[in-house]
Amino acid sequence: MKENRFYVSYSPMHKATKRTHVCKNCVLSMFDEIDGDISKFKNILRQLDKPYIHSLYHDSIEEAKERNDNRTPEACYMKNIAMPQYRNLTYVDSIMFEDGESTSIDQITIEENLTREQKKSMKQFWGSGYSLEDYVRLQTQFDAYLSRYGENAMNMQMILKQICLLEMDIDNARISGKSVDKLLSSYQRMYNEAGLSPKQETEASAEDQKQNFGNWIKKLENERPVPEPDKAWADVDGIRKIVRVFFTGHLARMLGIKSKDAKLSQEYEDGIKEFTASLDDSYEENEQDYGDDFK
Repeated sequence: MKENRFYVSYSPMHKATKRTHVCKNCVLSMFDEIDGDISKFKNILRQLDKPYIHSLYHDSIEEAKERNDNRTPEACYMKNIAMPQYRNLTYVDSIMFEDGESTSIDQITIEENLTREQKKSMKQFWGSGYSLEDYVRLQTQFDAYLSRYGENAMNMQMILKQICLLEMDIDNARISGKSVDKLLSSYQRMYNEAGLSPKQETEASAEDQKQNFGNWIKKLENERPVPEPDKAWADVDGIRKIVRVFFTGHLARMLGIKSKDAKLSQEYEDGIKEFTASLDDSYEENEQDYGDDFK
């Protein structure tokens, strides 16, 4: 039987052949028989010495739903588990507790908090081949960069994307005991291109301080707009009302312009009423205070 009819395996158990000891057709037949029973699926993986990764299995279920070839989630899983980042893992690597219960961190936290649309969006942006934990890590770091630097330009986003990927590659290489010199050089180069190195940030800050007040205001308006204040602090001294009533309102009255906003007109009338002297009020006051002396 040809080699391509067997799954590739990097397990020490298959060191001589580099292939599983059960052919693909037989494995797929076993998948059909278990009818989605996850315990039986884990048992098949154990026999093949393949790892069980919960997030990958969950993604395989979603993939099977989107396919039109009636491929089972288990069959999709076998295709996905052959990706480079999983090839050296065995079934032992999927067991995290002594009682044999196979689990993963994302099973408890990440999977419950992500929708199918979010997962699909992350895969489209970052590309396929990463675990769910990797997608979340990449997206979280990318969002942190955007939050801090507020870069919306597409070219800048692509540089930040590569920086996030390099950070993950560096960490993975260190865990594997591999050299990270070339990766660090690439990382530093990308950081310089983005203008995010400590030296560049310091120089940019110093240059900002040299700018006059007008340029600083222009930068705020064009690049980093000042956010709207909280309602409690929006107009503490009533400056807006003073301008509307005693400047805009008076000017409009002098020019004979009537406001189409009834609320604004009423605000003007109420505002000046407090400081307007009335002839009737004056007569009544004089009548009360001095009327008896002149009768």
